[in-house]
Amino acid sequence: MARVGILSTKNYLLFPATRASLRVSCRNIAMLIFAVFSIAQVHLGFPEGGTEDVVARVNGQPIQLSDLTKRLLHDFGPAVLDRMVLQLTVQQEADSLGIQVAEQEIESEFQEYLKNLQIGTSVDQALAGEGIGRTGLREQLITALRLKKMVAENVQPTAEDVDKRYQQLLAFIAYYTDPDQYRVSAIFVKDQAKSVKVMELLRQGTDFAAVARQYSEDASAEIGGDFGWRDVGEMENFLATLKQINAPEFPLRKGETSGLIQTAEGYRIFRITEVRAGKRMSKKEARERAREMLVEERIQGEMNRKLNLLKEKARVEKAPAFDR
Repeated sequence: MARVGILSTKNYLLFPATRASLRVSCRNIAMLIFAVFSIAQVHLGFPEGGTEDVVARVNGQPIQLSDLTKRLLHDFGPAVLDRMVLQLTVQQEADSLGIQVAEQEIESEFQEYLKNLQIGTSVDQALAGEGIGRTGLREQLITALRLKKMVAENVQPTAEDVDKRYQQLLAFIAYYTDPDQYRVSAIFVKDQAKSVKVMELLRQGTDFAAVARQYSEDASAEIGGDFGWRDVGEMENFLATLKQINAPEFPLRKGETSGLIQTAEGYRIFRITEVRAGKRMSKKEARERAREMLVEERIQGEMNRKLNLLKEKARVEKAPAFDR
């Protein structure tokens, strides 16, 4: 089991207390709404019907951009607006308390987010699944950091609490043992010719991280393609996925590199950069794990509580069309 990051935002994205209620059935619809607004003044390539842009034609009958926008706003606008209201509520409270978030903190959390993506998943794919774009992710990271700073003083467990959780850990061997772990890096390119060039550079012994930084077309390129540490269970699932698309498997050994793997999005290459053998934790490590788990749980609980208090305190006035 990977060590819990005490102040990681990965579990708080979209705010746990409201995540289920704010997620819409078409998961990337929020991005679509903003895309519609962004192209509202741009001619879309169809002959114009009246003074409006046409987004589609069905047997010659046009569908206007304004009709699409109205439908999206009616069906999904309230959910998107609720999320914006929550973010602004947190921002106002943070400003009143003088809570600031440094650019370095945001970047650190973004890099942590990248390392917790499913192996082989691009950041854009992951964000599409959450219904946000990169700007939306940045806003949510900032909001989560602000919330955590508001509650940071209320989450430290007592020695007695840690001891109770430690005794619980001892009762479950799975929590008392770290499995084998593998550090994985990846390169993603869309163009076949470029992928062949990348493979040739790797065969020549060029540093994988350097090649990833120069050629990879995924956000992980910024950190040399590093996808972080993954336990043996996730790696087994990953290899099973490769088998499903008839891609060649490769040994889970340090320094091993996959062949060129073609996917629907483009071409991917993976490397095992480090291997960490599983081990039984010492009592000291188990106690620290217990403390980290308690802090993680309390952060989430306090963030939910604080968010609910802010929602109750805020005076929110919505246009009638969105007040439902």
